[in-house]
Amino acid sequence: FLLSLKKKWGSVKNAIATNQYSLAEQFVRFDSLPLLPGKTGSAVGVYFFYDFFPVMIQVGVRRSSIFEFIVSVCAIIGGVFAMSSIVDGIIFRSTKLLDTKHD
Repeated sequence: FLLSLKKKWGSVKNAIATNQYSLAEQFVRFDSLPLLPGKTGSAVGVYFFYDFFPVMIQVGVRRSSIFEFIVSVCAIIGGVFAMSSIVDGIIFRSTKLLDTKHD
């Protein structure tokens, strides 16, 4: 199977139109190939099946502002603190539970 997908790279003003191709190899048994008209054997050859998608992917490059960068860094730091507090709580409760079982 040969798949084709349209893509646009770059900004809106300077977009480059390209195509992305994907190939999937498939083995077909010799006896299951289609018959030729008036022949008793199978047709030997290379078969291509094309599949075109009616969608287009547009990939753009946009530079973020310093404010967006600071917000992203704060979000990452906040996520790290949140996950570490969850892990700390789980470890604390499990050690407290194990200590009460030993007594």
